[in-house]
Amino acid sequence: MSCPKQRRLSVMEFGELDAALKRAGLVTDAAEMHGTLCGMICSGIDDTWDLWVGMVFDEADPDNPSMATSAGDLRRLYDQTRALFASDGFEIQPLLPDDDEEIRTRTECLASWCQGFLYGLSLSDTPAEQIPEQVKEIIADFAELTRARVNVAGAGAESEINENAYIELMEYVRVSVQLVYEELLGNCEPQELGDRTVH
Repeated sequence: MSCPKQRRLSVMEFGELDAALKRAGLVTDAAEMHGTLCGMICSGIDDTWDLWVGMVFDEADPDNPSMATSAGDLRRLYDQTRALFASDGFEIQPLLPDDDEEIRTRTECLASWCQGFLYGLSLSDTPAEQIPEQVKEIIADFAELTRARVNVAGAGAESEINENAYIELMEYVRVSVQLVYEELLGNCEPQELGDRTVH
């Protein structure tokens, strides 16, 4: 059972992060960058902000006049994400395109988010034998999700099936991230995860 939810915390929208990256002249995947940040937070590594922003701006032009504004936006996202992980209601959500985007685009972004999360988590120096079995299972599932694709946009019943599958995957990812955070950092009582079958 999750902790009681209190007030809803604000968080940057996907489009805002994408715009911040573009202003800095970057073609970095916004979903993957947020996934990397969440994975790094779950891993408990030191200097998360410095490491993350360094990765984001690794290929940026330091003379770009928009760098300072973009860095400020990224700091806001970092602080918001930290607050969401620490909140009683555990409101962390993958930062992904709005529902009005095509299901194909949203699914590909979810796959990129999972890829980023796995990378961020891999930066921990925790020995493999010390990683809880449930976390290892989630890592394996996320590895499968990095290959998630929608082959046909679909219409009618097929479109509804795709949407329902996407919603289920989103919820699985959200709950799984919570479990990884709790298992590795021990901030709350571990939660039981339901059906984790990945199709």
